Amino acid sequence: MQNTVAAAETRPDSRWLRPELVASWREIAAVLVLATGLFAANSAWAAAHGSSGHYMTLILTSGRLLDNLALESALLGVLLLYLRRRGWTPRDLQIQPGVFSTLVGGPLLVVMMIANMVTVATLYLLAFCAQHQYASLLAFLTANGPHLEPHSIQIGWTVLIVAVVFNAFFEEITCTSYMFNQFAAKRGPLFALLLTVLVRMGYHTYEGPIHMLGIGAVFLVVGACYWWTRNVWPLIVAHALVDLGSMAFLKVALG
Repeated sequence: MQNTVAAAETRPDSRWLRPELVASWREIAAVLVLATGLFAANSAWAAAHGSSGHYMTLILTSGRLLDNLALESALLGVLLLYLRRRGWTPRDLQIQPGVFSTLVGGPLLVVMMIANMVTVATLYLLAFCAQHQYASLLAFLTANGPHLEPHSIQIGWTVLIVAVVFNAFFEEITCTSYMFNQFAAKRGPLFALLLTVLVRMGYHTYEGPIHMLGIGAVFLVVGACYWWTRNVWPLIVAHALVDLGSMAFLKVALG
């Protein structure tokens, strides 16, 4: 009787992924390292050396974005070839473009931005209240906020748009189509939501703890949207628009 219950508890949830596609934890970990390991390592190095602003200046150039685009293309190509050999079909990726699902990206974009701004503003306010060095909030934000020098962002518009759009596909296919569905099939959607958020925060450590937690709030919204819709397309649309808007702002303000 106990063996039957244990087997039922560990049986993959076919609502998220066909049972034959559910991988072992070792296999999932290998894919995770392949898809995000280098980005997480570079981000952690920047965070450990206190060089988040310098790191942003380095990556926000046409050359570095093209390098990143080439790397993501290679990694995504390897992942898709591997998934095909494992029996995945395009339908299993849960990318369902359409007029309605594209329009869903608009409200999702707004909620993502609100989640980020509320989280970051709240954390900065709490940090300000906990310190005694700065008398005004403005002085505290000036000293502790991100620092990017004028004319430090050198990106061509074509490179910026292509890199941002492809990055949205890359992240959502690896983190949602693959990881979220694997985690949800094995341990349920709440586990998948929380673990996927932690993974995605892992390659944003260079932004510092406050902005990293703001990114975490964004990914909570993204994961919750997928939990509800079971469609990755609105996530890709909203992700691309968020990144395009923020990088376009930096280019105009600091280019």
